[in-house]
Amino acid sequence: MKRKFSFIFGFLIILMAFTYSTVFAEVNPGLVNGASLKLGSAYQVPTTTSSTSLLTDKDLNTFYEIGTHSSTSAIDTVFYTFSSGKSIGSISFKSDVPIEITLYNESKAQIATSFLTNPNNLGNEVNVVNFNTTINNVFGFAIINTGPVAGKIYEVDIYSTRDSVAPSIPVDLNAVVETETDSVTVSWQPSIGTDLVGYNFYVNGIKKNSSLIPVNHFVLNDFIYGNEYVYQVTSVDLNGNESLKSAPLSFTPLLNNYAILTITLTNGLEKEYDISMTEVNKFINWYDSKDAGVGLAKYAFVKTWNKGPFKSRTEYVIFDKILTFEVSEYEVN
Repeated sequence: MKRKFSFIFGFLIILMAFTYSTVFAEVNPGLVNGASLKLGSAYQVPTTTSSTSLLTDKDLNTFYEIGTHSSTSAIDTVFYTFSSGKSIGSISFKSDVPIEITLYNESKAQIATSFLTNPNNLGNEVNVVNFNTTINNVFGFAIINTGPVAGKIYEVDIYSTRDSVAPSIPVDLNAVVETETDSVTVSWQPSIGTDLVGYNFYVNGIKKNSSLIPVNHFVLNDFIYGNEYVYQVTSVDLNGNESLKSAPLSFTPLLNNYAILTITLTNGLEKEYDISMTEVNKFINWYDSKDAGVGLAKYAFVKTWNKGPFKSRTEYVIFDKILTFEVSEYEVN
């Protein structure tokens, strides 16, 4: 097994891996954009002078396959030396293996190391490391594959600033009352940004969630029927950057009327369902669509009554077995 040469003089900083923002790359010039990176087995005492620019060509389809650092491969390190000291705020990369990036000073001593092991994102997106503080007097960096097998590294770049770009502002807010559960579900279009980790939800300017919302909808139970509310949403990335609030959605939850839906089948049997008008309208829309030749041949009614010992009960009505249906609407007091 190989050993990595390490000369540590001073404080070793351990970093956190964050997902990369494509917008961030556009507004921050990379320090090694288009540069030729050296290939070898160590940064301090390299054993080869071969190089590649495949990792800095801004083409996410090109790559260099690097051996694992625990193997006997001649090429297990990618490194670069600056002509003068640099201030480093963040590092971006895309790979299908976990990697380690180490920064070095002019004496080739380690001054910062980051272990990038983001398994949910490896090989799918470009990732970014934001340093807790800007690292000064950086003269070089080295990258090794810390995984158990050889793997591909697609892109690497170094930035003098930290990522401060938030994901896009959420749009198209929509609210629906669920009278069966006395709740309001607010949904929106997912924000754009590979660094997106969740959302904050605001009612009348007050944040309602205690932790980030990982999906593009939020369920409210704390409201009064007939009162008007203003809903807004923000998006947040892994570096904590929060977008501006979305356009406000003014919404007044109202009690939904109910109805007895009576369906007469072709064999003369009748089926009765005590459901909300929202469900009735969904059924009618399904029936009209199927009558026009579009949609499923059956409609499912999820029973919340007479469930007995069962966890759930679902009854299906077949389109071509329906003779007539009647809607008897009533108000909920």
